[in-house]
Amino acid sequence: MKKILYSILAVVFALGAMTACSSESGDDDNNGNGNGNGNGNGGENTELIGKWEVDQNSLGIVSGEFSADGRYVIIMEMGSRTRQEEQTSFFGTYTVEGNVVTLSNLGTMIITALTDDSIDFEINGVEITGEKAAEMPSSTKTDLLCRTWRLVSTDTNDPDSNGEADADYIYISKAGTYLISFKGGGSMAGAWKWKSESAGTFYWSEETPAVWSDDQIVTIEQLTSTSFVAYEENGGTYYRNNLVPAS
Repeated sequence: MKKILYSILAVVFALGAMTACSSESGDDDNNGNGNGNGNGNGGENTELIGKWEVDQNSLGIVSGEFSADGRYVIIMEMGSRTRQEEQTSFFGTYTVEGNVVTLSNLGTMIITALTDDSIDFEINGVEITGEKAAEMPSSTKTDLLCRTWRLVSTDTNDPDSNGEADADYIYISKAGTYLISFKGGGSMAGAWKWKSESAGTFYWSEETPAVWSDDQIVTIEQLTSTSFVAYEENGGTYYRNNLVPAS
């Protein structure tokens, strides 16, 4: 089902890209590959950074999030907007040229209006309006934690593990987004919040809406600008994930 939705969304964005190219002659093709370097703002539209919760629309887009390190997260509904548990996520890199935002593996969106707290954009003739989601306050730990991390290795006593982690990237944002991107493709978006910032522990949830449980707690064993060691334990099975900032 997700592959079908991804194909549909990619076609929609691609049609938007053709519209953008026809209206802006001479532009270079700037599509990314989903795992390379992102620009984040292209020197313009720094107001774009953050999570945007959008009004109901015919494309089924629920929200779009853009990080300072050049990653995007698109959340799309699979059913009725009232059935929040039926959502899927898309993750990749993005660049900005003028008012054109290019999303790797998807295509483009055209920004028609942008302020600190509101956005209007267009995809293939569909006009969408959104408002910026609230963010948690800045702090030393929050600012260090909130970025895209690349998983380097995992130490675990899980008997079903083959010694190689399935995850590739972990994206954490001040808007409360916690997304895991998998090596084989696809991603799982959820939420996070501090359990005890002073103790370096936080909840994460893959449910929508989020369910905070002591069975899903991450303990920060190390957190610097260059490394993040995250420890999880559930029922005697532990995972110690070693991560570095994504380039």
